[in-house]
Order: sequence, then structure tokens, then C-alpha cells
Amino acid sequence: MMKAFKIIIPILSVLLLSSCVGEEPNDIGYVTAMGIDEGENGFKYTIQFANPTKISGGASEEGGSGGDIVENITVEAPTTYSAISHANSIISKDLSLSHAKLIVVSEKLAEKGLDEIFDVIARNNDIRPDIYLAVADDAGKYLEGVKPVVELNPVKYYQLTYENKKGGSVPQNNASEFYMAYS
Repeated sequence: MMKAFKIIIPILSVLLLSSCVGEEPNDIGYVTAMGIDEGENGFKYTIQFANPTKISGGASEEGGSGGDIVENITVEAPTTYSAISHANSIISKDLSLSHAKLIVVSEKLAEKGLDEIFDVIARNNDIRPDIYLAVADDAGKYLEGVKPVVELNPVKYYQLTYENKKGGSVPQNNASEFYMAYS
């Protein structure tokens, strides 16, 4: 009996512990940037996410082609969480903020104050503290104008743009530094 027990336990362990848990990477939409503008009923969020088939080349071996490596979706919502939830109901992937590299806020919102927006961002476990912050006249139009051509990885594109120490037109700032100075 003990000998059979010693054989059955390892076999059951292998069978029970060798499954996949959670979502498949192909089912997740990785948000690369988010723009926040004033909306009629709250905020207007422009959510930019990577198109992995264009980055990896899909079925071909050649890779993507410039501007179509990112997709944008715009939704109106009172909070970041509800915007992501609403966008998830529109597209076929579950959006994740874990790879987001940039949050752009409209100039009008920045002038009014960012307490409500950045409180949610600071408390969100998915958003990394090294995410870059920017202010633009119109955050949605700014993101729609981003068409990475040289760099196929949109996250790397933002990283190279906002960490460029030689580029004088883009100030270097991230959410953790901003939040510490802002609070």
C-alpha cells in the first residue's frame, strides 16, 4: 500500500500542477500609452495599445510596418478603471496597463489640477511608477499622431523618446517623481 502511495502522489502532482493558469498572452492587449482629455461626462480617454501581429510580423517573417504597430481607442468614462473596462467591452482583448510607458494629459486638465487622475494612477497596481508623464494641447490627438517608424516596439519607442538626455524638447519626468513633488 505504501509503495503504491509513493508512486501515485508524484503522478498526481505532475498532472495537477502542470496546467496553465490565467490568460494567454495573445488574449491580452498591452496598453502602451493613455491620453486623458476633458469629456462631456467625465474624462475622454484615448487608449493606445500595441498590435502584436504587426510587431512580430504575424504569419510572415518580415515584421511590422511603421505606423500601424499601435491602435487607438477613445472612450468616455469617469475614471481610469471604468475607461479600461469600457474599452475591454469594445475590443476583443483584455487591456493591461502593466506595460504602459506614457500618460498624456490635456493642457486644460493640467491647469485645473490633477488630484483626481493621479490619485487613481498612484494606487493602481498595474501602472509602474516609472511611467512617463506629458502635457499636450489635446492628449488624444497627440497619441493619434504617434506613428513609430524606426522602432517597432512602441514601448521601446516611448522609452527612447522620453529618456533621451540629448533631446532638449522632451523633459524627463516620471510618475513617481511627479507624485512625490505633487503631494
